[in-house]
Amino acid sequence: MYQDFFALNAAPFTLSPDPDYLYLSPAHREALDLLHRTMKTGGFMTLLGSPGSGKTTLARHICLHAGVEVETAYLIAPCPSATALIGQICRAFHLPDDAGLETFLRHNQREGKQALLLIDEAQHLTQSQLEALCALTNIETDDRKLLSIVLAGQPELDSRLNDPHLAQLQQRVTARYFLTPLSVEEVDAAVRFRLQKAGCLHPIFTRGAISVITRISKGIPRIINRLCEQMLVDAALARRWQITSSHAIEAAHKVTGRVDTGGTRGVITFISACIMLFVAGWFGWKQWGWLPQPEVRTVKVPVSVPPDPQVQTLFAAAVNNARSQSDAFTLLTAAWGYDGGDEALSCQALAPAGLRCYRTFSDLREVIALNYPAVIHLKDQSLGHWFAVLSHVNNGKASLLFANQEWEVSLDWLKQRFQQDATLLWQVPDSGAVKVTVQSPATDIQWIAERLTSALKTPVAARSAAIQSGIVSFQKQQRLPADGIAGEQTLLRLSNQPGLNLPALDGTLPARDRADNAATIQEKQ
Repeated sequence: MYQDFFALNAAPFTLSPDPDYLYLSPAHREALDLLHRTMKTGGFMTLLGSPGSGKTTLARHICLHAGVEVETAYLIAPCPSATALIGQICRAFHLPDDAGLETFLRHNQREGKQALLLIDEAQHLTQSQLEALCALTNIETDDRKLLSIVLAGQPELDSRLNDPHLAQLQQRVTARYFLTPLSVEEVDAAVRFRLQKAGCLHPIFTRGAISVITRISKGIPRIINRLCEQMLVDAALARRWQITSSHAIEAAHKVTGRVDTGGTRGVITFISACIMLFVAGWFGWKQWGWLPQPEVRTVKVPVSVPPDPQVQTLFAAAVNNARSQSDAFTLLTAAWGYDGGDEALSCQALAPAGLRCYRTFSDLREVIALNYPAVIHLKDQSLGHWFAVLSHVNNGKASLLFANQEWEVSLDWLKQRFQQDATLLWQVPDSGAVKVTVQSPATDIQWIAERLTSALKTPVAARSAAIQSGIVSFQKQQRLPADGIAGEQTLLRLSNQPGLNLPALDGTLPARDRADNAATIQEKQ
């Protein structure tokens, strides 16, 4: 019915994994790049994600667009036995029986083709089946495996592969990728992409509606599709051409049974309260009166002794509510003092404020050395993947913000769970430049001179020779290529010098100070 009302040539938000409707987010593109690299060398790749994150759609997209030079086979686990699995693989490659599998792979190689096997729902594979798959990778030449295998499954697959009995298989896993939930910008792009594929050329969902969809779905594509389908049905029945946040909330309640409680208003206060309590050295929660504020708990994670069962349960519940990277980014922007209200802020939206996003895949030590609060990707063997804001580091301990709570953990505990993926915000020069040389405008040269003076602890004059020499010295200090040009890496490290009142991992948080001043003023009134 709504297809006629909106003049669509197809239903854009069906739950079937249609590869034609796959929106390739940056995460999906990165997964595809890893897969293509795996295909060149053979061996295993694991593609992990929570239910509904798009694994099946991505797998079918790969089969559809692999090209004539790739022989693909797609299976859905489970199979009753290892023998049945091998037989099913042969049939997927259009072979009569397993006797011809090695012959097929070697003929394939001589023809200059690649062979790719994708197994969906791979978390259901038994140990004997996984061992049988491992044996298939023994079919090889001197320089490559003849069969590439992609195991797509839920996060428990990773735990399965950590079994000591599967050590040989684990060693052959050449690439791992976890499909993270979509950010609010990616949800917006994915919704528009599906509508355009279905023939819709005008916007239907407002920005506020997209924010509601992101919050309710936690960025999970399957839930996004369910929500959007219901919203289109409701809009067509009411003869509405546009879906606003209030319409989205009403439809979301029909789908999930939950009422959306709104956006990020009060998040700045939450962050401020958490940091103030952490720096002061006591734990608990505190209610502010100047903005609507949810209950804020600060909980200490027992990392050196067996955890208390109640604390462990509370921690597990918090992790389960922290699967969304976009929610963590909202906390990060609040730490900088920016609140988008019902609209989730993006890197692009923060650009007018002189802020840029920077994503790094370094180890935890290098992330801490950058000295900025950062959204970090974590994984626990039993709890799975989640996202938190690393907000404070001191004396071998770190403060993590997620799910309206602050947790104090040891750095050793954090290192074991950090997935070498962090996103931070940093402040560019007032001109917006991301590269400064001795030929740059005087305002940029002065910006560099002031920060070099602070970083090198010696006066650096705003003159060409002094600036270039200072940049080289700073780059050597930071173990960067010493080319005398202040590019992104150099500016990133120069930007956050002491005394500049920017968020830092030493506890500096301008939003906290503003919240403190506001609370003090209100108390005096």
